[in-house]
Amino acid sequence: LIHDAYSATTMPMPKLIATDQISWEQDFFDELLPLVSDILDVVTWHNYPLGPGYGNDDLDTDIMTASYHDSFIATAATASKTVKGVSESMEVWMGETGGAYNSGHNETSNAFIDAFWYLESLAGFAANGHTAFCRQTFLGGNYELVDKST
Repeated sequence: LIHDAYSATTMPMPKLIATDQISWEQDFFDELLPLVSDILDVVTWHNYPLGPGYGNDDLDTDIMTASYHDSFIATAATASKTVKGVSESMEVWMGETGGAYNSGHNETSNAFIDAFWYLESLAGFAANGHTAFCRQTFLGGNYELVDKST
């Protein structure tokens, strides 16, 4: 359908992107990817590896503990290996993450301290074959990158 719609134009063909699962569910992707390997351009998934923004007394400590992030980055490596095992041309993206879910935690996930988690994850995902990393959110919530009041 996409090919038919765009083949008669000079416009670049859009990428077909799926599925943005809440986490990397290996069994699901092992079953799905062979079925769509000839049509899908990008596989996405999302995750909030720091857990809840509120009621999490260890949030600041977890952000500052590099080894805490190892399993998130290891999952990125697994995701990339799985995708590339099915199709060398298919990309894998982190479709949504913000560290801590439920809008993060004010003065933690929207503050300088969160850069330690974010930059380590950004680099770790790039080193492990992800070609995009979508941060939730640019403005709004307690994990915004830009303070909306400034």
